[in-house]
Amino acid sequence: MDTLTVTAKRDDITPSETWYYTKLQDIDVYSNGSERATKRLLKDFSDFRIALDSVWPIKAKQRQPLTLILCAHGKFERFIPKADGANVGNDVGRASATLVGPEGAYIILNIGTPTLLLGGSDDDTTGIATYEVDYYRLLYREYIHYLLSQTDTPPPAWYEEGIAQILMKMDITPTEIVLGKISEATSASTNTNAPVTPPIDSTPDAPGIATSQDDSATADETTADSDIVSDGDFNVALRHHALLDFNDFFGVTADSPIARNPIGNNVWAKQCYAFVHMCRFGAPNKYRKALETFVVRSAKEPVTEQLFTECFGKPYKKVLLELRSYISFTSYKYDDSRTEGKVRIDEPAPELKPASEGESSRIQGDALLLANNAMDAVPVLLAAYGRGERNPQFLATCQRCLGYRYI
Repeated sequence: MDTLTVTAKRDDITPSETWYYTKLQDIDVYSNGSERATKRLLKDFSDFRIALDSVWPIKAKQRQPLTLILCAHGKFERFIPKADGANVGNDVGRASATLVGPEGAYIILNIGTPTLLLGGSDDDTTGIATYEVDYYRLLYREYIHYLLSQTDTPPPAWYEEGIAQILMKMDITPTEIVLGKISEATSASTNTNAPVTPPIDSTPDAPGIATSQDDSATADETTADSDIVSDGDFNVALRHHALLDFNDFFGVTADSPIARNPIGNNVWAKQCYAFVHMCRFGAPNKYRKALETFVVRSAKEPVTEQLFTECFGKPYKKVLLELRSYISFTSYKYDDSRTEGKVRIDEPAPELKPASEGESSRIQGDALLLANNAMDAVPVLLAAYGRGERNPQFLATCQRCLGYRYI
């Protein structure tokens, strides 16, 4: 028989796009953002990792190789598991994600969107606010969540989020690391002993405490539509919000949508920040030991008010009232570490090189498979295959995502 030669081209192949690759010690990095912005972010991230190991080392065993995917040009939304958007409302958003599987872990970051429009509804656009996306700090947050997920006994979700919120706001310079310092809008801070927060009304029905999550999810009515809202510290973010009852607060799990959507009106995330900050930094430092004991016991026992009372010496409502007061007038002691002679925080910017289309497509396909959005990988994988990519690892990803029906 005569040899059959195919000269036609598929009409569903998407144009190729530029991806860069580099390696930060033990982390593979792929980015389709600009070379300059990518290098600036990665240099900052390298400095953050050095500072983190210096002031708050997280003892974790890297069970899976970690890959960082930096998305621009509207590519990020594909990596959000659809289940993560359930029952969270329109007033919280997402610009980062961590996906952990048996063979690899991925941190995906949206570096192409500086702001998100949140609030309102399909029928009512009032209350819409523009939230600033600080993807530097979001990267810190996702990295901390990844590290804690690799520990022998991962902490409860509320503690993990509280630690992440504190650490991602570290102030880092080549000579100094400041940990735990917050906005001075309603606080009395010091790096020596601070005055005790004044006592507050201890009646059970004091205002400012919600009995359920629904009671606290009200948008800030003072925000104008044209304002850009930044990710403020808890003393600013919670000053117009009721707090969650501790039954609801401790009941949020790590796989809950509210734990995965940190941007916007996420009262739970900021309450995690406030509660852990009060226990860890609040003057006169009376709850640090109670917090440590509660976290350890929470990993072994169901969280109940009785367990909480045994650790803190007070029931839920009394500590919640103290937390409300701490938010209103934050008296605390932050950590200020000088780094001269101890650690060098001035990493050079990494060098980037173009990533092959097959490799960048494979990485995207593997991450999308973990997000249960494998069909979103179809155009990417088909494009690379149609342009001749036949690397065995790439073909294995194609088989996992697509089967044989497309190629």
